[in-house]
Amino acid sequence: MHLYQATYKVKGETRRSKIWKLEYRDESGRRRRKSLETENRKEAESRARELLDRIAVKKEKRRAEMIGERELRPPEVLLPEYRAELERRGCGKQHVSGTITRVRRLVLGLKSLDDVTPTLIKSRLGRIKAEGNKSATLTRFRGAGPHLCVRRIIL
Repeated sequence: MHLYQATYKVKGETRRSKIWKLEYRDESGRRRRKSLETENRKEAESRARELLDRIAVKKEKRRAEMIGERELRPPEVLLPEYRAELERRGCGKQHVSGTITRVRRLVLGLKSLDDVTPTLIKSRLGRIKAEGNKSATLTRFRGAGPHLCVRRIIL
């Protein structure tokens, strides 16, 4: 959030607007600018807080809608959907099968994607390293980690 008075030039002279404006991120993450239509800073701050409170409610509602019941489904159910999504995007067969295999090993036994945490991924990578895999294999598994995050956003 950034509360400011816009500046403009008249015949080379920089002037400041009397009206306060707000720069913020909306519920979808886009950067927006909005005039608060007041010259009083205290009133502008109050209006900005009200607007940001409404946006926070919308964000939470949107997040709840996105998560819904899908978040509670086990990863084994979600992986075939993700495979179809990767194929739809035109990813190569080797990339798709390798990614799905690695993601499956990382999430094996989890009840939902809500259980995925950086600590869990780190411990699973440690276990894979302890099995004697090469560093290139570990690098590929590290690359599969972000797919879990992408999948959460898609859902």
